[in-house]
Amino acid sequence: MFNLEKEAGVNKLIASNETDIKRVEKEISGSECDIAYIQNPSSEMIEYFTKKGFHYCPNRVTYKIRVPIDSCEYHKIVKKYRRKKIKKALKRARENGIGFVRMHPVSEDTFMEWFEIYKKNILGKPRGFLRASLERHRNTYERNYGIFAVKNKEIIGGILLRKKQFLYMGEIREKLSIAFSSSKKEYLKLRINDALNYKTIIAARKWGFDFLERGLDSNMYGHYLSPGLYLFKKSLGYRIAPKQKYGYSLVKIINFSKFQDKVFFISLENGQIVGNLFFKNEIPNLKEYRSSHFSKLRVFKIIDNNVEELEHVNEKQIIRI
Repeated sequence: MFNLEKEAGVNKLIASNETDIKRVEKEISGSECDIAYIQNPSSEMIEYFTKKGFHYCPNRVTYKIRVPIDSCEYHKIVKKYRRKKIKKALKRARENGIGFVRMHPVSEDTFMEWFEIYKKNILGKPRGFLRASLERHRNTYERNYGIFAVKNKEIIGGILLRKKQFLYMGEIREKLSIAFSSSKKEYLKLRINDALNYKTIIAARKWGFDFLERGLDSNMYGHYLSPGLYLFKKSLGYRIAPKQKYGYSLVKIINFSKFQDKVFFISLENGQIVGNLFFKNEIPNLKEYRSSHFSKLRVFKIIDNNVEELEHVNEKQIIRI
């Protein structure tokens, strides 16, 4: 079955329950899609289409961190520039009369006050989606946690989390998962989000959690999500990981003009995580995108919608494959 869907200005062709390789290939070449997805492909299809420029990708990704024992341990996890940003953000918050409040569960009034900030920020984006809602909040009320930045008794930003269960080494454990984060734009210059993210990790330990997960993203940075979001979460000490229950697809971008200058996603090769970075203009800082959790980082240059894979020798030198 084939479906052509439009999401945030991008036409997506989705092939599901298809086993005929030639039929899938014909349908993709004859469509007006900007990106093609072949859901839950067979091993035969994976072998065939990965040779045709497709990538075998998790449909959704999350970010994980083992909650540090205290702030000292966390400072050892993140890099020096991130530690400086946290220190500066906390100092600016104190100087500007901004405090931080932990809440569990998050009251409906508090949620709605935060939601107005979130809604304004999301609707101000060219391809924004409102994913948070009061109904969703009510349905998960007892599992809701929150960290809020407050000035003059008014919320100026916050991070919402939910308690979840998962299987860890054969044992059912609990974790906190960050669902949403949003702050008033006029306070971003004070690095309020840096302070909130730090406070969230410290609060997770105070609430008694060993595991923290940073929400759920589509595995496609450069569409309505920015590649900067991946870099930001990575800088906080989180590692990107497939969210396996959402399955896997073969993915290929057909029309790069609908995407941002840089596109990033992860894929699997021989069971290992691979980072994939595409760029149209100047080459990005490859060091920022690399991760010790990747078996490798593949880099692609887009020239007139043609994809050319590059091999990076070092940060200043690139050779074409």
